[in-house]
Amino acid sequence: AVLFLVFSATLNNFLSQGNILAILKNVSILGTLAVGMGFIVVGRGIDLTMVAVMVVGVAFSIWISTWGVDFTLAIMCGAILVAVIGLFTGVMVAVAEIPPIFATLAIASSVYGSGRIVFASDVLYAPSDIGWLKFVGNGTILGIPMSVIIFAAVAALMGFFLRKTRFGRLVYATGDNPNAARTT
Repeated sequence: AVLFLVFSATLNNFLSQGNILAILKNVSILGTLAVGMGFIVVGRGIDLTMVAVMVVGVAFSIWISTWGVDFTLAIMCGAILVAVIGLFTGVMVAVAEIPPIFATLAIASSVYGSGRIVFASDVLYAPSDIGWLKFVGNGTILGIPMSVIIFAAVAALMGFFLRKTRFGRLVYATGDNPNAARTT
């Protein structure tokens, strides 16, 4: 907030519509990830795999699309890979009872290292015919970038889920007092 005020006062075009939209667009990607992390933190957990899994999931989707696989199907395959890694992480923490910080750090390192081996290049280029994804990344509705709209929708849905559903309230209760949540 302090930097925002300083830049607003010292830079002429800082508060321009284009700059504000650019800031929102850049923040929305990490903000969407932060919503997921917030869910974990509210439940008194920690997950260090998030960025590594995201990067490898995206790289995997782009990589298999270079084989001629339709990009929508490639994204679904990447989402399945991410879900499998998440399931494995959950099993390591919940079933094997490995402390989350150690399990997620080890899995993040393994996933990132595997990605470096499999995807030999630091840069992977998405195919030019990505269709609907181009709209998600660059499109606007009423001048608002789609990534900002998606972030707002995800944040609102997560807020509703945590406050208004039984499972969401259980997550809050577990974060407050795991022993009491287990007995109720």
